[in-house]
Amino acid sequence: MVFDNGIVMYAKDDLVMASASGAVAIISVAAVFFGKKRQHQIQLAYFACLVIIGGQILYMFYSRMNDLGIDLSYGSLCPPAAILFLLLAIRSVRKDEKLIRSMDRFR
Repeated sequence: MVFDNGIVMYAKDDLVMASASGAVAIISVAAVFFGKKRQHQIQLAYFACLVIIGGQILYMFYSRMNDLGIDLSYGSLCPPAAILFLLLAIRSVRKDEKLIRSMDRFR
């Protein structure tokens, strides 16, 4: 990320940011394999959203502590996009759960 004052920071430079990014990736991939347990998928997706939000809060504190300014690159759009996609996945899993329950009523 390039800041207003020209300082470049990568996720590998900060262990907390790198571990938060890795945790979100692992949680999201793990949620895919919980196909039969839809409630666990929803819980993992919410947890991934919380990790993203927590990572962004830590990033804001870090940038304010070090007077880095605001990051206005395209990479700053990735966390909100990830949250949006996770919320869309939660909505789809809930629709699937509703469809399965409606089919069980017909038996």
